[in-house]
Amino acid sequence: MNPPFSTASQRSSTDPFAYLSLDLLDDVQKLIQLNAADEESWTWSPGDREHWKPAQQAWQAFTSKWQDATEIGVLDEHNSLVLDISPIDRLFATAMPRILVRDCYQEAYAHVWYQALVFRDRGVIFTGEPGTGKSLFLWYLLVCLLQKRQVVLLNLESKSPLLFYHGRVYTAQSCSSLPETSCGFIWSLLDPHSGSSPPGSTDGPVFPVQASTPDEDLYREWRIRREALLTAFPLWSREEVDKGLRLQWGYPKFMERLRGLVENWPGQQPSETRCTLAFPYNGIRALLQKCCADQGVTSPSSAEDAFRFLLDAVIQHFGRAPRDVYFGLMDFTSLDISYREAQPWWCDQLRDIVTARAQYQRHLEAADYVICMVPESKVGEPVRWTFDFKSPVMARRVVELLVERESEDKIREMVSSFSSLPSGVNGKPLAKWFSRHSFDMNAVEVALYSIGDVDAPPLSSTSMKGGAVGRRTREMISL
Repeated sequence: MNPPFSTASQRSSTDPFAYLSLDLLDDVQKLIQLNAADEESWTWSPGDREHWKPAQQAWQAFTSKWQDATEIGVLDEHNSLVLDISPIDRLFATAMPRILVRDCYQEAYAHVWYQALVFRDRGVIFTGEPGTGKSLFLWYLLVCLLQKRQVVLLNLESKSPLLFYHGRVYTAQSCSSLPETSCGFIWSLLDPHSGSSPPGSTDGPVFPVQASTPDEDLYREWRIRREALLTAFPLWSREEVDKGLRLQWGYPKFMERLRGLVENWPGQQPSETRCTLAFPYNGIRALLQKCCADQGVTSPSSAEDAFRFLLDAVIQHFGRAPRDVYFGLMDFTSLDISYREAQPWWCDQLRDIVTARAQYQRHLEAADYVICMVPESKVGEPVRWTFDFKSPVMARRVVELLVERESEDKIREMVSSFSSLPSGVNGKPLAKWFSRHSFDMNAVEVALYSIGDVDAPPLSSTSMKGGAVGRRTREMISL
């Protein structure tokens, strides 16, 4: 059951509740007030309370900052809604002080309140590929809830739980001994990267909201028990990726060095060593030279022009997950080598990986090298997946290697298997890439005809995370 939403013309760029229709808005506002009741409406015995200690001062300052704020974020110079999460970004080695608030985050916030209003005993799980901004949504949600003076339990990976309770923040070893109220509930925000949800985070008078990879092991138990909604965010658009990159800590220095590179194009430094020191981004200089050649120009006209060339090229190689694009710009060579080294393994395991991931909804790091799960459904709706190759370059490499190594019968069998994936997953985009190549396609076209479509697929790409590169990426940026 989906809430009646307002039309696009009625929505504000900064008010997420503008997504709700007027007949729901009054009910949601009443729930907000009820759930933000004075501390006297809550019961927290001294014995339970002693398990919780005051959290670090950065958390106290963060809470005070947002409880007293009147706006969710600010519009930056690019007219993007930006959220400043300082000073707590200093507590996380990979956090950014500012994050981009996507339109779908605002819509998801309205959906979360609708679910809490109508299905109080359930909860919401936002799933999707790694590096696509699910954790960022939890930060946005936390800020919005603090502004509404809600009681919030926050569980982050490898961190002690935090309880935001009437203007103060507490921490403990576990989620037990929580305060109680007869007229409301505690918001429980979860972002586990392994294992199941912490005990107490999905039990009792809480409304859980979890960010998760498509791995049922992370949420299966409480999703079944509470009949939680499983939904997903759309892929990032190129414009969103561009805006998000400009908020990264390394972006200003990257652009400064890129300007120096463009001003001295094609590079008049006396030695390769000096070139590397002046522009220490592996593979980016060569990639930019290729981009210029492909565009039929001798040099980029400006640093912004060069950045546009590079952004398009990295997306073509690695997809549109912001974390992957950022790492591709920082160290294109290492990322590309990791993919090329894994290519033979992809081809041997492709069908098994796709089938297992569709059937068991499990996140397999190996699969992130080659395929992506694209939500067909809208945010707030039960998720329906489409499987595709993660980028045009990856699709071409894998298909060409398969055609070189395998018989027509095996390719036809593989393409047919993509049309009958379990759990209603749509595998047609994977199959359609095989119709783009200039070899004898009779057997493949028979298989494509059997699934009703032989047209070339649209560009669709998402995230990657795997092996040493994946680990290094996670150390550099948390999305």
